[in-house]
Amino acid sequence: MFTYKVSTISALHEHVINMRQLLEKKDVEIKQYKVEGAQLRRSTVATKPFDTKGFDAQNEQLLADAAAYQQMSQLLNEQRTVSPDVHGTGTPDAKVKVEPVEEKPKYISPRNRKRQRLEIGENHLTRKIQQRQRAPEVQYIDSQSQELGLDDDVTDSTVDKKLEGLDGAAQQAELDACFVENKPPSLEGPPLNLKFSDDEDESNRDESNKQ
Repeated sequence: MFTYKVSTISALHEHVINMRQLLEKKDVEIKQYKVEGAQLRRSTVATKPFDTKGFDAQNEQLLADAAAYQQMSQLLNEQRTVSPDVHGTGTPDAKVKVEPVEEKPKYISPRNRKRQRLEIGENHLTRKIQQRQRAPEVQYIDSQSQELGLDDDVTDSTVDKKLEGLDGAAQQAELDACFVENKPPSLEGPPLNLKFSDDEDESNRDESNKQ
C-alpha cells in the first residue's frame, strides 16, 4: 500500500511539471502571434499569462497539507490499535445506561379510523353470536321476558293515559272496555246457547248429586 502511494505521488509530480511546461510554451506562442500582427477579434476568450511562481507556491502548500494529513492519519491508526487494550482493563459487567426513547403516536387517517371501528364492531358481534350459541336457552328466555315486560309497560301506560281526567264511573267503564280489548282470543265471541233434553237434564242432576 505504501509503495502504491509513493508511485502515485511521483506520477502526479511528473504530470504537474509537464503541464506547467506546456502552459509556459503556450504563453510564448501567443506572444509570438501578437508580435507578427495577429489580432484576437473575440476579447472574451483572451487569457492572462501563466503565473509560474504563484502555481509553485500553491503546489508546495498542498504538498505540506497532504504530509500533515498523512501524519495525523498515522497517529489515529496507532491510537485505534492501542484502544482495545485500554478499554479491556474496565469491568466486564459494566452496562451503559440507555434512556428509553418515547415513541410518538402514529397519525391515523380518517379512512383507517373507520376501518378500525368496523373491525371492532365485527369482533363484538362475533363474540355475541358465540355467546348465544353456547347458551341459547338462557338468551331466549331473557329476550322473551324482556318482550313481555315491554308489552306490559306499554299496556299500563296506555290505560293510565285513558283514565286521566275521568270520574269514578267513567274510569270503571274504561277499565271494563280495556279488559274486553285485551282478553285472550279464546274468550271472544257470542255466548254459547246449550240446550239439553229432559232426560239429559235429569242424568246431569243425578251425576251432580252423586258427586
